[in-house]
Amino acid sequence: MVEFEPTLSSHFIIYLRNYLLDINFDKQQIERFTCAARNSQEDTPVPLSTVAELYNEVAELTDCDYLGCEIGTRYHYESAGMVILMMLAAPSVEKGLQALMRYDPFFDTAIDIEMDIGKYDSSFSANIINPKQVWVEHICDYLMVFIAAALNTASRKPMPCKEVWLAYPSNKSAAPLEKIFNCPVKFGQSCNRIVFSSSYLREKFYSSNSYLFDLLSREVSRHASGENGAQYFINALCREIVNQYKSQAPTVESVAAKLNMSGRTLRRRLAEQGSNFQAVKNQAREQQARYYLSHTNMNLSAIALELGFSELSAFSRAFRSWTGASPQSFRE
Repeated sequence: MVEFEPTLSSHFIIYLRNYLLDINFDKQQIERFTCAARNSQEDTPVPLSTVAELYNEVAELTDCDYLGCEIGTRYHYESAGMVILMMLAAPSVEKGLQALMRYDPFFDTAIDIEMDIGKYDSSFSANIINPKQVWVEHICDYLMVFIAAALNTASRKPMPCKEVWLAYPSNKSAAPLEKIFNCPVKFGQSCNRIVFSSSYLREKFYSSNSYLFDLLSREVSRHASGENGAQYFINALCREIVNQYKSQAPTVESVAAKLNMSGRTLRRRLAEQGSNFQAVKNQAREQQARYYLSHTNMNLSAIALELGFSELSAFSRAFRSWTGASPQSFRE
């Protein structure tokens, strides 16, 4: 059984390599990242901790406190993956963001995207699922800056941001970020979020291409549901199941809704893979339990609560049924 760890698309490494090329960084260092990018051309998942370590290393090497901002504003669209290309080919801001919400979970299991549409104000959130609590400041900056920059580019109209939250504490100045977003930026918040005027959702994309949008939609769907994408689908399910256990008991309907499909479709997709929802719930809990026991100092009661068990004894029985060992002996 492979331990569960949230992942990001290998394109995150490619974006980092492109930044180093842009600033004419040391050629030997660039070659190391070029090799990493070359070995990750097929949208292969990379553990969040690995990506975060690379971003933090580059920020230190380049003495750049705003690495994520630099990568986001310098984004190379020729290096974009299928989901981003599909988003930009959509007819409008709203359709593009909806496409991103629908398909990105299959490729970036470490990112939880939400959009709340109101009459006057709406919000877009991209939160990092980070059980190991690695330092993800630069990834958070990148996600928020990139989405604003991409929408600006496609709509030819600045995103009318009203407030930006970043989910990490920081003593650095918010001024460079506020210059990008043209609104107040707050650190140490509960999530990564951009609040903007709802009217912006109706803005058309000048990059819109209906043929390309339909073609990429079919291809991304095929990739996510086909043999090559089966693991992406299961990873996305496991990610959402574990995430929902923090506030509620996940159901077929609640998980399907987060993945923008019906409960019936989710059951069918699992049946096609010879599985069912209960089996995936057990897999998600087992993988996450193994991860917590191996990589964190969380006590057993906290792990049990995080995974939806009301009592430690119930968690211990379940873990023994999965692995043949008690949680304590597994950790030892």
